Amino acid sequence: MTRTAARPGLRTTLIDITALVGATVGLLVVTLRLWEADLRVPFVYDEVNRPPLTYAPDAPYYVMVVKGLLQHGSYLVNTSLGAPFEQHLADYPETTESFQFLLLRVLGAVLRDVMLTINVYFLLTFVGVSLASWFVLRRLGVSRLVAVVVALLYSFLPYHFARGTANLLLSGYFMVPIAVLIMLWVLSDDPPFIAGTARDWRFSFRTSEALAVLLACAGLASTGPYYALFTVVLLTLAVALYAAARRDWRAIASGAVVVVAILLVFGANLAPSLVYWAEHGRNEVVGKRGVSETEVNGLKVSQLLLPIDDHRIGPLADLQEKSVRFTNVPSERGQQLGVIAGLGFVGLLGYALIVLLRRRTDVADRSPPTPLGSQAEVLQRLGLLTLIVIVCGTVSGFSLLFAGVGLSQIRSWNRLSIFIGFFGLIAVAFALDWLCPRLPRWQGRAVLGAVVCLAVLAAGIFDQTTDSNVPDYDSIERDWDSDEAFIGSIESALWPGASVFQLPYVYFPEAGFICGTGPYDQARGYVHGDLLQWSWGGMRGRETEWQEQVVRLEPEEMLERLAAVGFAGVMIDRAGYPDRARALEDAYAMVLDQKPRVSPNRRLSFFDLRPYARALRERLGREQVAAVREQVLAARPDGSRPRPCPNITGTEPGS
Repeated sequence: MTRTAARPGLRTTLIDITALVGATVGLLVVTLRLWEADLRVPFVYDEVNRPPLTYAPDAPYYVMVVKGLLQHGSYLVNTSLGAPFEQHLADYPETTESFQFLLLRVLGAVLRDVMLTINVYFLLTFVGVSLASWFVLRRLGVSRLVAVVVALLYSFLPYHFARGTANLLLSGYFMVPIAVLIMLWVLSDDPPFIAGTARDWRFSFRTSEALAVLLACAGLASTGPYYALFTVVLLTLAVALYAAARRDWRAIASGAVVVVAILLVFGANLAPSLVYWAEHGRNEVVGKRGVSETEVNGLKVSQLLLPIDDHRIGPLADLQEKSVRFTNVPSERGQQLGVIAGLGFVGLLGYALIVLLRRRTDVADRSPPTPLGSQAEVLQRLGLLTLIVIVCGTVSGFSLLFAGVGLSQIRSWNRLSIFIGFFGLIAVAFALDWLCPRLPRWQGRAVLGAVVCLAVLAAGIFDQTTDSNVPDYDSIERDWDSDEAFIGSIESALWPGASVFQLPYVYFPEAGFICGTGPYDQARGYVHGDLLQWSWGGMRGRETEWQEQVVRLEPEEMLERLAAVGFAGVMIDRAGYPDRARALEDAYAMVLDQKPRVSPNRRLSFFDLRPYARALRERLGREQVAAVREQVLAARPDGSRPRPCPNITGTEPGS
């Protein structure tokens, strides 16, 4: 970049970083009341989909993923789930999160506890977002105090709390500010990878700046599909408009390099799934997205400006509740920008429209320069990007057309709100930098300016956070401890490697609600146990068809087949039945001649199948039992085979 801001010394930079990290941690402690929390217990565990959380029932899924990652070294294959097969997640790819998975593995190796790793990582995403946004703001020439204040406001947007640990990887949006910086840089008069003037230019990759941008593209493509593909879409459209307006091919060339770099790394991250599909064929029932889903999960401009769910001020909370009470398009929670970023968003829109109406003679710009041009030029580009976001992401916007031509996997375009939030807060930062020097000084010091900045921070944090963000630590811990004790008792009763069948049958992934159970509640067995194998978690359309058939049988016939397959027990989640599984448990108790073991909170029950299996083997003989097993577990279309039948006639293998 030809124009650079005066860079502070290392000591000043370290002071700013230390202050920013300390302020982020301090605000987390206050807003989440962390003194009440046990970080070895989840923030979200057994929750319905309630405000302000977006997908609270998804929380066990991420616990399962992180535990599999730490236990097996990869999230793709988990030998503890999908018994008697294995869980293969290539059909439900999240390998584009490889950078976040790497961070989780490193953190897990240090902390050596799954829930502690998840909770600490979630808290660290606030620190990461604060640091990334602070870095970008400083590159844009924002003053030290304003950069810290605005970085904190961005990190504590409602979006972050709405995602939480239930959408753990979406909470890690620390690459979004970097993506915005890259877009602004590409649209500048000195785009990356380009040397020379508009009339005489060439590609230049042998610079530290070019390497930094390529590394940033790789990081962006490795922190999830949404932020990477949003960047590709926004940059492609913005570059096309910018180049058409200025007839400058450098922006197109620079933008093309960025887009290709992102897509290449994104494709490389998807390689395990691509190889798996080449060998086993595509799974047509997993991850299918309809074109209309972009409507349900589209961006709602009104929600950007409305108060957050359960706002601290009662009338504002009522206003938000009324805005969604009768809507046909509820979309996702957490789109609200808060009053500070909301003002920046409205200001950007106004600025973009005013620029359109200016005469050429009115375009003179006296604003101070930034590393990417004058502030007015940066605001103009941000206004362009904001308009593109609205046109693309809004319900029935271009996103519907994109889905129609094959981009249907990206269905939740409301998540562009986190880009809009940063656009708006950059505008706020520029406004504060304009205002503060013009305030009266006290004994030569900008005390009033500092007071204004801190007041903006306090008002923003008050407006953007709510007591509803605070988990019900005591209630969650009771349920967690109950399941921990219950699963531990089952592990003590069985041998390592024994298989447990789980009821009700819930297909994986993305099942709906069955009475009082969420789509991933069955993960609790694996989450709390280290020694057993669990029936839940096999990929729908691959290894689980046999379960769908078995659960339709009468109790005695079903238990006979489960015993023949090699299951040592049956665990029932009573919340999955209208009668709390009374009829089912009575039938099993009669067949097995035993009463169920029940969890302390009375939600889970367990029947031991080993005595029944021994009797079955004595009655039918080993060969006939093996034939029943083979019949139940017919070969899968993808060629997968079950693990060998375990010896369930004793208390340990081989007995």
